[in-house]
Amino acid sequence: MDTHVSTGQRHVWTQTVSLSGIDWNGHVNNVRMSAWVQDSWTHLLAPGEGAPPTFAAATHHAQYQKPLPYRSRVRIETSVSELLRCTVTGTAAATDGATDYARITTTWVAFDTAAQRARALTDTERVNLTRP
Repeated sequence: MDTHVSTGQRHVWTQTVSLSGIDWNGHVNNVRMSAWVQDSWTHLLAPGEGAPPTFAAATHHAQYQKPLPYRSRVRIETSVSELLRCTVTGTAAATDGATDYARITTTWVAFDTAAQRARALTDTERVNLTRP
């Protein structure tokens, strides 16, 4: 079952900006911002509290739009755009609500860790990824 999700639901992950994330130019390092997006996706894809997700990133495309200056918090807003048999694709924005600092599109592959290969998305995963 292929699903193109266009409902616009967003998963919001709030990240504290620490001084260790600031580079010598006085803004958040792009690699740090990318890691925050990965953390947001991990939270969204995790099967339950304390359980690691069983997904692997297949593609990751980042567009850094503006340097993110030091501030106390930033939001990572993630939305799912496509569900296929074994994959989920979505876009995340690092934003303060007024400005998007980065937009990152990632395709995740559901992964069977025991067999070391791709697996189909479960019905539960599909429901969790499309819920409002």
